[in-house]
Amino acid sequence: MRTPEEIWAGDLFGRRQEAEDLLSYLEVVTKRPSLREDNEGFVIAVDGNYGEGKTYFLKRFAENAHRSHPVAYIDAWHDDLSDDPLIALISTLERALEPYLDQTPQLKDRLAEFRRKAGAVVRLSSIGLLRKGAGLLLGAIAVDAIEEAVGETSKTAHELGMESAKNLGDTIVADAERGIADLSTGSLAQRIQNFRESEAAIHGMKAGLRAIVDTLAESPLPPPIIIVVDELDRCRPTYAIKFLEEVKHLFDVQGIVFVLGMNGDQLAHSVSATYGAGFASKAYLQRFLNRRYTLDPAPIQALVRHLFDALSLHRGRLHFPVSTSEESRGYGRADVRDMLTRYLEAYEVTARETFTIMETLETCFALTGTRRLYLGYLVPLIISHVRGHTGLLETSRKPNWHFRLHYSAGSDAVDRDIDGLAQDYENAVLMPRDQLIELMNNPSGNTYVHNEIGEDRFNYDAESLGNASMYKNLITKVSRFKSA
Repeated sequence: MRTPEEIWAGDLFGRRQEAEDLLSYLEVVTKRPSLREDNEGFVIAVDGNYGEGKTYFLKRFAENAHRSHPVAYIDAWHDDLSDDPLIALISTLERALEPYLDQTPQLKDRLAEFRRKAGAVVRLSSIGLLRKGAGLLLGAIAVDAIEEAVGETSKTAHELGMESAKNLGDTIVADAERGIADLSTGSLAQRIQNFRESEAAIHGMKAGLRAIVDTLAESPLPPPIIIVVDELDRCRPTYAIKFLEEVKHLFDVQGIVFVLGMNGDQLAHSVSATYGAGFASKAYLQRFLNRRYTLDPAPIQALVRHLFDALSLHRGRLHFPVSTSEESRGYGRADVRDMLTRYLEAYEVTARETFTIMETLETCFALTGTRRLYLGYLVPLIISHVRGHTGLLETSRKPNWHFRLHYSAGSDAVDRDIDGLAQDYENAVLMPRDQLIELMNNPSGNTYVHNEIGEDRFNYDAESLGNASMYKNLITKVSRFKSA
C-alpha cells in the first residue's frame, strides 16, 4: 500500500488537501443518523471542468481513502458498453470488499448472502419485471420531474412523457407509461404479483447491504463503503440516468457512499437533449444527489509549466521584450512559461482552453522549423482563434505590469501592455514595404517591432509560415490538425 506522499506525487493543482477534506466530511455525515427515512445512503457529486484534474483527483482520492475504508473505483464510461449498470455496481461493491474477506470471515458469509439476494434483483431486471412491476417505485422521480418541467404550460405530464419516450426509447418514463397501461388491460393479479416480487427483491438486497455494513463496523476498516464513479457525464444519457436511478433506489443504505465524478452542466445538457428542451434536467439530476462539491479552479501557472515541459517546447523559440513583474517595478526577462501564464491569465483562459492553446503552439513550432516566433503577436492570435475570432481580442483582465520597449539608441523607451504590443505587430505586418523601411531607419521612431517585422520580411521567403505576417495562415494550417 502506497504512502500518501507517494499517492499524491506530482499533484500539480494541490488536490491532496481537497481529498482529505472530502474524506473527513464523508466520515462525519455517514456516522450521524439519516435525516430522512427515504434517504439513508449518501451520494455526492464532484464537479469540475475539463482539464482541471477531476480524474486525477478521484483516482487518488479513492486510493488514499482505501487506507482507512473499503473503497472501489469505477469508470462508468468504460462500463457504458454493457448497458447494465446494476451488474457493474454489484461487481464494484464486491471489489471493494474482497481485500477484507480473509480478515473478517463473517464478511464472506454476508457477501455471499448479498450476492444471492442481489441475484434475484438482477434476474427480475433482466426479464423486465423489476422496472415494469415496480415502475411506480423506480420511476417516481422521473414522473415528478416531468410535472415540474411542464409547469404552467398546457401539456400534461402524460403528453410530455410520451413525447420524451419517442426520443428516449426504453426508459424509466416509458416503462412507467407501459406499466400503467398494462394494469388496465392485462391480468391485474399478475401485475400485483410482479410488483410484490420486485419490491421484496429490492428490500432483500438492501437488507443484505445493511448486514455487510454492520459486519464492517467491527472490522479494522469500518464503514463507510465508498464507491467512486468517474466519467458519468461522458456516458450515454440513457445509461447515466439508469445508473443514477439504480444507485438511488437499490443502494440507498446508510454506510454506503457514492462519489460521482461529473461535469453537472454537461450531463444536464445531455439529458435535456434526450428528454427535450422543456425537461427540467438540472432539477431532475439534483434529486439523486445529497451534496455537490466543486473542485477549486486549476491554477493556470502549474498547468502551463506542466504542458510546456511535457510537450517539449523549446524555451528559446518564443521571443518577447523585457517586462516588469507583478511583484516589483524592476525590469527583467521572465521565464517564457511564466510569460505565457501572464497572457492566459490576462485573457482569463480556462483549463480546457489552455490544453488547446498549448497543443496549437506545439504544432506551430513543428511547422516553422527553428524560426524565432514572437510571443506578443502569436499567442494573442492563437487565443482569438481558439475562441472563434479572426482578429485580435482585447484582454479581459488588464494586468498591472507592462513591457519596456527600447526602440533605438538615443530614443526614450516606451511601455506597452499586452494589447498595445499585439496591435503594434498587427500594424507593422500590414504596413507597406517603403513605409516600414522608413520607420526602421528613423532613429527616433518605433523601431523595436518594425525591426522584427523587417527582419522577417527582408531575410526570409515572403510565404514562410515563420514570418509574423503569416501567423494567421500558420494558425489556419495548424487548425487542420484536429483532435480525433
